[in-house]
Amino acid sequence: MNDHQSKIEKIVKGALGGAIDSALSTTPALAIVWGAIKGGVNAIRKKRAEVFLNFAVSNINIEMFNNDQFVDGFSLTFEEYIKQRNEKKRKCIENIFLGFVDSKFDDNFEIERMYDLLNKINLSHAKLLKDIQSVGVNGLEIYEDKKGEYGINMDKKHDDYNEIKYLEYLGLVEITNYRELESEEELEGNREDGFRETGKLLYSLKQIENAYLTNFGGKFINYLLHD
Repeated sequence: MNDHQSKIEKIVKGALGGAIDSALSTTPALAIVWGAIKGGVNAIRKKRAEVFLNFAVSNINIEMFNNDQFVDGFSLTFEEYIKQRNEKKRKCIENIFLGFVDSKFDDNFEIERMYDLLNKINLSHAKLLKDIQSVGVNGLEIYEDKKGEYGINMDKKHDDYNEIKYLEYLGLVEITNYRELESEEELEGNREDGFRETGKLLYSLKQIENAYLTNFGGKFINYLLHD
């Protein structure tokens, strides 16, 4: 094990004890992270901190802390991880962080936005996003409305219509609106004597809404858990 990896191991092993201070003395950037633990987080969050640091050991190296972008992203991730109560969401945080590392800490990797959205959606929303992803270019039909000449109004909404509209508000989904004017011959008569056309056309306006993932939504879903 090289010296740099050994320093990370010291941080993990000493994460809940005083030994961490000496380990940090040669790596000042890590003090940002450790300050959150020494600042008085409760026992549950200390356990999460230990889990996250163990996860970090397997996926980062000490040289990364020479990069200011990485230090910012790592500190932000650590804070989000220890305060997140949902275990599945903590796994999503790990996935997002790995994406951040894979991007070489690119400014265009919207890590802050992803963590913010993770706090604004629930696991049902994640399933809806996957449902929308599964239909691809066809989009998920979420609303159909048909208005006839005589005021007949038939509408059908997806069970989660309002939740999908919420995902649209968050910028994860876009909704297209398709309208079509339909016509058919009016019929008169009855079942016994038969029906015949009157020569008059009846019109109806059909409106359909389909939901698609936005470009960002398509990226974001890659970091959500797959059931």
